[in-house]
Amino acid sequence: AVALSSSFPPGVEPQEVVALCRALANQGRIVYLDTSGAALAAVLRAPPGICIKVNAHEFLDAWGTDGDLLTIARSVLDRGAVAVVITLGAEGALCLTPEGGWKASAPQVEVKSSVGSGDALLAGLATSRLKEESWATALRRGVACGSANATADQPAHFNETLVFALESKVSIQRLGSL
Repeated sequence: AVALSSSFPPGVEPQEVVALCRALANQGRIVYLDTSGAALAAVLRAPPGICIKVNAHEFLDAWGTDGDLLTIARSVLDRGAVAVVITLGAEGALCLTPEGGWKASAPQVEVKSSVGSGDALLAGLATSRLKEESWATALRRGVACGSANATADQPAHFNETLVFALESKVSIQRLGSL
């Protein structure tokens, strides 16, 4: 699996990001993309083989509308994305795939900083999927990792024991017909 996170260096054109993601997916790699702006907008138009993980604001901004998150995510799936994962901050996250959709509610934690929590969520989701766990289980693990990160004094300085404890507090709701 390959994860492309954050901003791309100056001079990298949005279509180059699309081409890179496609080339990796065509080689059989699982591609996770967490970016924003023009690069995300380009990928949303042509996402075959890509798992997109973004926050709700980035997603709507790149799509160019304040529409319904689920409707837009379905459109991206219809264009060939493997999955669309949208983080909702303290509200948790959504995950839509061709197999179905889920909403995870984040556990209540004492937030020290949210910096890096989206990256932590993606790491938890991706490692769970590499173990061939279901999307719902992966979403639960990802939200637990993001929540654990938010409690840490520094980004990415949390332990596995906390993640496992938080997993039991993440509720997963299956979304209706997609």
